[in-house]
Amino acid sequence: MGGKHKQAQRTKNNARPSSSCRSAELLGTTVPQFVGFSAMKESTAMSGFSLATDDMDASIDPNFQLVLKKMSKKDATTKSKALQEFTELIKTSDIEAVIAVLPFWPRLYCVLATDTDHKVREGTHIAHHQVVLKSKRNLAPYLKQFAGPWFTSQYDTYAPAASAATKSFQDAFPKNKIKEAIAYCQEEILSYIGENLTIHTSSTLSNPKITSPEDAEAKYQRVLISSLHGYTLYLQQLCTDEIEKQEELNMKIISDSKFWKFAKNKVLPIKSAWYCVISSICQKSPTFLKKEYAHIVGAVFSDLDESEPIVVQSLWEAILSVLSTIEEWWQYVNIDKLVFPKLWKLLKEGGFGNAYVIFPNLLPLISHLPPSIDQNSTFSLFFENMFKGMKHQSSTRSRHESLAISTTYVECLQYVIMKNHSDIGFCEKLIRSHLFPVLEWSLTDPQASYKGFFNQISKMIQYWSKNSSSESFPHYIKYSQFFWNNLNSLCQGLLLNLEISYDKELLSQFSSRQIELLQSLKHIVAHKQLKVSFCANQSPENITGESHTMVSLLVDKSYMDLLNTVVYKTCASYVKFINEKHSKELIECLGSLVQDFDSEFFFRRLNAEFEGENVKENLVNVYWKLLHKWLSNESICSNSVVELIFLLFKYLSDESKMEVLNSFVLFQGTDCFGWCIAQSLSHPYNEDGTIQKWLHKDEVSHFLTSIMEKELNDTSTPELKLILKKAFMEKQNGDLYLSLPAISDIVMVLNKCLLRHEEYSATIDMCASFAAHISAILYSQNYKLQFGDDLLLAMFNLCCSSTLDPDIISVDTIWEVNTAWQDAITVLAQELSWVEFETLSSKCADVVTNAVFDDTSDYNINHMIKVIVNFIKCINGNPMRIWDILNLFLFRDFVQPWKRTLVNVCHSAEYAVGHLCAPFEPISFDSSFDESLISKYFIWMDLVADVLVTPTATLTEETDEEDDNVTTTVQTVFNSVCVSDILELLMEMLESLTIATMFTTHYACTRHSEIVSSRKNSMQLKLKTIFNNMDTQSVVQVENRIRENLIRNSGVSVNVLHLYLSKIVSKNLSEEYRKLLEECDDQLIRLHLTQAFAKYAKYEQVYDCSSDTERIIYLRTLMHLDQLEIPSAEIFKRIANINQESKSHFLYESNIANSITWSEVELIIECMRLFSKTLQNQPHGINSNQWDFMIVTFVTWTNNIANLKYKFRRLQIKSLIGALCELFVCVCEYVKSCDKESVKNEWTEVFAQEINKAFLGMWFYISGE
Repeated sequence: MGGKHKQAQRTKNNARPSSSCRSAELLGTTVPQFVGFSAMKESTAMSGFSLATDDMDASIDPNFQLVLKKMSKKDATTKSKALQEFTELIKTSDIEAVIAVLPFWPRLYCVLATDTDHKVREGTHIAHHQVVLKSKRNLAPYLKQFAGPWFTSQYDTYAPAASAATKSFQDAFPKNKIKEAIAYCQEEILSYIGENLTIHTSSTLSNPKITSPEDAEAKYQRVLISSLHGYTLYLQQLCTDEIEKQEELNMKIISDSKFWKFAKNKVLPIKSAWYCVISSICQKSPTFLKKEYAHIVGAVFSDLDESEPIVVQSLWEAILSVLSTIEEWWQYVNIDKLVFPKLWKLLKEGGFGNAYVIFPNLLPLISHLPPSIDQNSTFSLFFENMFKGMKHQSSTRSRHESLAISTTYVECLQYVIMKNHSDIGFCEKLIRSHLFPVLEWSLTDPQASYKGFFNQISKMIQYWSKNSSSESFPHYIKYSQFFWNNLNSLCQGLLLNLEISYDKELLSQFSSRQIELLQSLKHIVAHKQLKVSFCANQSPENITGESHTMVSLLVDKSYMDLLNTVVYKTCASYVKFINEKHSKELIECLGSLVQDFDSEFFFRRLNAEFEGENVKENLVNVYWKLLHKWLSNESICSNSVVELIFLLFKYLSDESKMEVLNSFVLFQGTDCFGWCIAQSLSHPYNEDGTIQKWLHKDEVSHFLTSIMEKELNDTSTPELKLILKKAFMEKQNGDLYLSLPAISDIVMVLNKCLLRHEEYSATIDMCASFAAHISAILYSQNYKLQFGDDLLLAMFNLCCSSTLDPDIISVDTIWEVNTAWQDAITVLAQELSWVEFETLSSKCADVVTNAVFDDTSDYNINHMIKVIVNFIKCINGNPMRIWDILNLFLFRDFVQPWKRTLVNVCHSAEYAVGHLCAPFEPISFDSSFDESLISKYFIWMDLVADVLVTPTATLTEETDEEDDNVTTTVQTVFNSVCVSDILELLMEMLESLTIATMFTTHYACTRHSEIVSSRKNSMQLKLKTIFNNMDTQSVVQVENRIRENLIRNSGVSVNVLHLYLSKIVSKNLSEEYRKLLEECDDQLIRLHLTQAFAKYAKYEQVYDCSSDTERIIYLRTLMHLDQLEIPSAEIFKRIANINQESKSHFLYESNIANSITWSEVELIIECMRLFSKTLQNQPHGINSNQWDFMIVTFVTWTNNIANLKYKFRRLQIKSLIGALCELFVCVCEYVKSCDKESVKNEWTEVFAQEINKAFLGMWFYISGE
């Protein structure tokens, strides 16, 4: 009580554990006997098919046991999921585990393959596919058990299920073994199909207790459809001998009354599938049907007027099969009461919208009509009803439908005439009563689809003409002549009717269709046809419904003569109509006819009518007496008249041509003149020497220039634009059709838009595109710069603008212009001499420079970098010139003057603050310069650096043939040239970076410092990139040049060297300084080197010097070092002695201010800086004597120099005052931090007031100035 009951041990998925006893018991069990497909019916849980685990071999994997059990459940979702699990198990399990399951799979498959749920059926076939792939030959013993459902499931109405079944069936057998497999299982397949078709019903296929009537009926229909299609597949796949081996089973199906009832089944797919079976039986085993002829004929012909698309295809295949199988088929049906009424209805309704499927079968049908019919009445009704069907709404709305009807109509007419060719009256009646009414309708009715009909008529007439000399068809020539006579009468009559009513729309429609008819009669374009063509020796019995390719028929000269006569009469009627009615609509049609047919024949006949007996060979009279009048008449003047005139040119002499061409000038200012020029520029007329000569006339040039003006002002038309484009085409010899003045005028107008594109926002896109178009013509290998460089420079200038609005000029157009100028530069770089190309490049460089300084934004600068690099890419074919181009674009004339100015400014600042001393010679300083050049200079030099590091190409190289390793190298502008070529450019960049560094150090508070600082950082990164990619030899070249510059000019060169060694290549500066001192003997350079490399210098390296000033400079520069007490003491003694020796000069007394030398002032400045450095770096080492000397000297200097404040603009006075101010600060700091009260008291009580007053005076004066 209260205790827990002991639970049984659980197993995975609650499957029973395997037992050796159970295994032994089932080992002898044979494969379950196949009980037939009909025995497999559903029950509450698949009756008789419940897979309890007790019925399974315990050796089956427990997972399989569980999933097989799930598949026997009623719920579709459970079954679907179980099938998915089963599929995965099959994929992942060993073959032994799968083989153990095979005895149980066929029973499950046969039931699940026809399940009411489409997902279950799909899952079943997917699972079966995996079983097939996994088990392979092990499936053979069970093949017949599921052959029937497997075979017919390929036609499951649910496409994914059918596809899965088909895939599994195809993968189960090799392609060459599929038919053998079907033959092997055909008894089981036929039994399954037979039971489904003749025995089962919706109630016997499903369990009514668990299946709704609707689902049961749907399943039954689905099984019928798949069984019928499966039966068709069976008949198609096997040969007749194999099929007849199972004659009994086949006849059991065919002879069953239930089988024949499927012909009237209301379910259309079932009906369609049944007709497919009938077709296949007729084709493969017609002997099975001998006793069923009445059944089959009645079945197919009773549905002759079937309108459902799903049935029509298979029905007509069955009809044709029956016609070819049953010779006297009309004995089994009443043709007058059943066949013809349904056929007339079908024809009258245009095949109920299925003409494309049905009508190609009509010719075989009429070829099998009984010979006893009344040909006259039968075929009259046949063609009358087909004509009605041709006019039916379903036909006129569909090109395919109307083409099918037209093709069949003419083919059937041709066949009937061929069969009755000796009955002239009957055949001519067919032509007159049934061909020409349709032809008239095709020419006049707006709804008619006429092209296919015209082509079919042309084939028939050409066939008659080709066979007119044949003994078998001697009357074809009469039918052909009959056709031509009636055609001419028909066209003349229809045109006469239109002349009376004069409906322009109908006239235009009729004339265009008439031309298409005549063109079709002249030639036939080969294309796929729905039906067959006829051969003279072909019997009706051999006519089939197969499509084939129709090729153009060869026709003799008499045919073309007859056609040309009709064409001429048509043209003459058009001329008469045009003259009387001034009909512009017919002129275009007249031109098409004259162009497509023999125009000389037309012009000569026309000339003969004008001249009568006095006819001349010269056809220019046709122009003056007819065509010129048409041109002069505003109501009929059109481009078509001009086209007719140019057709006449082929038969005129050069003098007559020029006579006509010169007459065109009379039409200046009208559209007519434009049409004349357009035609002159069109092929093949533009190859005529006379026309080419006329195109050089001033009137033509002015007209073309006026088009360009209209384009500019947005008043042009597409037609005029086309004329302008044609004008820039090249002749075969490469020359242009236009004269040089005309081209120059057009380019001048075009450049106006390109250079001032803001003013032409409406037309810049078009003009730029046109410029790109003609650029390829003007700047070519033939012309070079024959037409000047204005257009090229204008395009280049446009592309240098980074602010083009994409709404005004499209991205595509910008790309066109960019490509155009680059292509032009590429050609000219190869074709021009260097002097010529250098001149052109200099102009482009000027454009770039102006564009850079017009807008210094980063976006514009980056844009200009791309432009420069693209220009350089254009001359990659000539690498020797790349440096020359770089020099032209980057080494501009303003660079050196701007650099010298900035060097002067920065050098002066370096001197003024004591970074670079000048103990020997004066330094000049010009303070008057344009400050805007500061930012401009550094922007430009940063652009130079950017250009050098911009990629121009990407190179790939295979480094390992086996592993296919590929190394990618980015080629830059810098890599494209030798370092020796751009050495000066590199030095300029190093110097500009040095100047930028000095500027940001000394002018940090100025308005240009921010932009200079950003450009400095940018340049430094790019220079490091360049030097990192430079080979050792090149680096040595650069370093040698830096040293050379150092020796030639101290100043900034020392700073360049220090920046290069510290910021660019990061070398050991102590070692570099040591080497530099060993190499250099110049006193000033050694001083500057020590100042620049002060952190890395030692006093013993420089103490040996000749002058006091040098010693002071070295000492104050190296004051940060330790153990300088002795040198400092010595220097202080020496300074004291100097003071004693030349007190007035040393203290800068006013009486010697005008006579003191530069060097003497420098000595004072350096002493001040030494005192400052001593107070800063060694305050504790200063003894009382030294302090007394320094303070007294400082006070004296202050009083004396305060009187020089009005000279503060002089550079040396600036340095002097600066050094004094620095000393003042150091003294104040020293006094403040000094421990001696005496020093502080002395400063406060004796010196401070006077010193402060003096410095305030200087401050107020200088700031006021």
